[in-house]
Amino acid sequence: MERQIEPQVYFRHSRSDIVDLPADISFHQARFRRCDNNLVLESARVGQVYVRDFFCQSTLPMLMTEAGEKMSGNLAAAFATLSDRAASAMMA
Repeated sequence: MERQIEPQVYFRHSRSDIVDLPADISFHQARFRRCDNNLVLESARVGQVYVRDFFCQSTLPMLMTEAGEKMSGNLAAAFATLSDRAASAMMA
């Protein structure tokens, strides 16, 4: 039986300029999409990580993983608008 991964809701810390993402998320393995005003990162290892109200900010916050990967908010927003195939080609 395959393990079911529950969606994770991630709340932004008080630092509005950087969002620290939970462990085991990697930009290279994640799919980015927009759901209303939220940025959603989907990963087979982690499930869904919601960055609440990401698109409500006047300046989109930077994303940072525990491994130290950083991505600008504008780039994350651009990935959220790309098809899966285009995003995969850009991240390769």
